[in-house]
Amino acid sequence: MARLDNWGQLTRQFPQWFLPMRPYNPLVTFLYGKDLLMDQLWLAHDALVEMLSHGLLGAAWWQVLIFTLVTTHITISGVTIFLHRAQAHRALDLHPIVSHFFRFWLWLGTGMVTKEFVAVHRKHHAKCETEEDPHSPQT
Repeated sequence: MARLDNWGQLTRQFPQWFLPMRPYNPLVTFLYGKDLLMDQLWLAHDALVEMLSHGLLGAAWWQVLIFTLVTTHITISGVTIFLHRAQAHRALDLHPIVSHFFRFWLWLGTGMVTKEFVAVHRKHHAKCETEEDPHSPQT
């Protein structure tokens, strides 16, 4: 960036949002003009654009892909193992730490409440293929 030559060496070592902004000093602005203030505004603008376009961590596309696949896999495993097998059908006893982890993960990632899922799923099995089935495609 041409307008940030004096910061050039430092911006190559650290992301722009990491750089501290120089404090506004009215005396410096009076003596040196408005260029210093404009440099601060451009630095803040460039840091905001950088963060919005590349995220807070500046992750590459493959890192975003791996993160998405891992979190999706944990969520699907949580629904299948914790909600369906362990809670709705009581076919599996999980350690309390594992249960709390899945409960928190599903609540945080999907907003699912365990009691609501269990109630709807048990009603589905009790009223399967009837008008009262909550999963029926006919209602």
